[in-house]
Amino acid sequence: MKLKFFSVFTLLAPFCLVAPALAENPAQLKQLRETNKCPQCDLSQANLSGVNLTGADLRGANLVGANLSRANLERASLIGTNLAQVNLSNANLTQALVAGANLIEANLSNANLSSTDLTYANLVGAQLVGSQLNNTDFSAANLAGVDLSGANLNNVNLLGANLTGATGLPLPSLPLETPERSRGRFAPPRTGTPNGREDGATRGGYQPPSRAVPSPQPNDTNRGGYQPPEDIGTPGRTDSGGSRLKPPSTTPQLP
Repeated sequence: MKLKFFSVFTLLAPFCLVAPALAENPAQLKQLRETNKCPQCDLSQANLSGVNLTGADLRGANLVGANLSRANLERASLIGTNLAQVNLSNANLTQALVAGANLIEANLSNANLSSTDLTYANLVGAQLVGSQLNNTDFSAANLAGVDLSGANLNNVNLLGANLTGATGLPLPSLPLETPERSRGRFAPPRTGTPNGREDGATRGGYQPPSRAVPSPQPNDTNRGGYQPPEDIGTPGRTDSGGSRLKPPSTTPQLP
């Protein structure tokens, strides 16, 4: 008799050691459908595909492995919710609060996450292929290994986010114009010789034109390098020490 009992126990032991599969709580699932509120609920593996959950309160709920594809979660509160391996493909999470949520290996392909708060969220290995990320806040989020291929990253906030191993990030575009034109700065012509130093270094980067500017001669009386035209005579020095011009004389002057 003891041998028979031992044999039966041996056959059933493997089934007893297997952990029970995660499954949603039927009562809590009914509560969500009726009240649109179920914080801290166990909704793991629940089938909520295409369900309208606009503004739903699912803070801290367990939705591991749930099917939320094409679900409407606009303005829903998912703060601290466990969404690991959840299917959110083609779902609408516009303006949803998903701060601090666990989205490890979640499928968010083609989902609308515009203006969604995902600060401090864990999205390691998540799929964001073709998703809408307009004005999405990923501040301090963990995006290691995410796939962003084809995603719209218009005005997305990635301040402090971890993007190690992330793929599909767009490359920065190169300017089509020269820096002088794009910045509105004037580029002087590179003619003439450097001004100011014999070693070719210029002061301020200005290159003077090739036409040399006449420099003052030792007998010049002008201060400041002024060169008078030749048709009005030559400058003369007065008793006061100033610099003036003499008009051309038509009669010879006596010494």
